[in-house]
Amino acid sequence: MSEKEPLIEQSKPEKVFDPKLIWQFAHPERLHFGKEQEGVNVFEVTPDNPKSKTPVLFGLGFSNDATTYKPNILALAEAGRRVICPNIPWGVENSIPSPDSKEYPAPILRHVTAIMEILAKLRNEKGISKVDVVAHSKSALGMVMAAHLHPEMFRNIVLVDPAGIIGEDTVPRVLHGATMNQITPAKHLERRKDLADPRISGHKDNFAKHVATVFANVPQALREISSISKSDIRQMLEDLRVKGIGISIIHGLDDEIFPMDKAQKALGRRNKDKEQEFVDGFYSVDNVHDEMLSNPLTSSKLADSALTALENRHKREKISES
Repeated sequence: MSEKEPLIEQSKPEKVFDPKLIWQFAHPERLHFGKEQEGVNVFEVTPDNPKSKTPVLFGLGFSNDATTYKPNILALAEAGRRVICPNIPWGVENSIPSPDSKEYPAPILRHVTAIMEILAKLRNEKGISKVDVVAHSKSALGMVMAAHLHPEMFRNIVLVDPAGIIGEDTVPRVLHGATMNQITPAKHLERRKDLADPRISGHKDNFAKHVATVFANVPQALREISSISKSDIRQMLEDLRVKGIGISIIHGLDDEIFPMDKAQKALGRRNKDKEQEFVDGFYSVDNVHDEMLSNPLTSSKLADSALTALENRHKREKISES
């Protein structure tokens, strides 16, 4: 046995996903929309017996593409979720609403535009009238803003270490957190190696791809970082919950980009002296910001459980109203 082999690979069997789901992921649909008819790959993975008729719209983290989250998407599908993931690292050209809106930062509007175009196609071509959401990090901004514009198209939203939840921040602080995010996980994962996911067949470290995506479009990356630091989605979340949309947040104790203490303070201030809770569920977990990438199986299981809890809440409310 080589001394260089990770302990986790010695003690746990390799994870291999359902070949039918892998095949579906390998054949995304190419959609064209936006001002310049930009092409976007939309990955859709459907299990044989979905547990819900409402599909999950999956949101990607900053500068990552869908292949980075392939294990998460496949794990959700194996849990019974039909998952739809638009591959929009930088969004598409804005068409709705006005880029001058102070409430919706222009760089994030690129994502909102893509989301709304995709939802329109799902409604018109596949008869899908509502979606659930699982969104990681920066994608929380576009998903929540899209839901704020068209709440009738959303049912439940699960945000994982979401941007915009700690209130307005500064670019230097966000960049510092992102730097620490590359340092903290190694120590964190070593401490929790016995709880780590088994190695996933064919899954490789996509950090190099992440860096390449950033350097391929540095101006857009800087604009997005600036918009992330200035975003605050808390009021929009409150509005959505009043309209009956289920909201849950999964947040890591060791998140360096959007620190847990700042998130708790921000949510506490927003909810002070209010009778209605800010969210339906808040899951405080022993995670780092990119836990979805380092432990996709465990993270996806928790996201699925959060969706199930929101679905059960809807069922209880319907029973109480009847």
